[in-house]
Amino acid sequence: MKKKIVSLVSLAIALILEIIPYGVRLKWADFYAERYTSHSYFSLIPWGYGDMGPFLCGILTVVLLLMLSATLILKEKKWYSLTVAILNLIAVILSIIPAFFNSYTLIGFIITVLLAVSCEINLMIHINK
Repeated sequence: MKKKIVSLVSLAIALILEIIPYGVRLKWADFYAERYTSHSYFSLIPWGYGDMGPFLCGILTVVLLLMLSATLILKEKKWYSLTVAILNLIAVILSIIPAFFNSYTLIGFIITVLLAVSCEINLMIHINK
């Protein structure tokens, strides 16, 4: 039970960091200079420019929060904990995608670490069942 709460708290902190507009950095260049703009994970501007990872990662974080909240109330099956662990692993992978687009920030790195902590805890919960 304590592990689930730690996983839930790390996902909640990751969601808060995904909401603030410093998670994704986009580079704009014109003839004279380059400038950078920052966006939240739920902004559709990075999605429109081909960086789909942050938005999908944000949606998965919300889904994982709802699924883990449900496990605190309801009884869970073994396949349910495996599903949570796999979705969490997919969220970690999606949170790394901005690094390939040169739009990775410190907030994005902290989100990746928090998602990885939650993923590791959920895998431990599944293995111990």
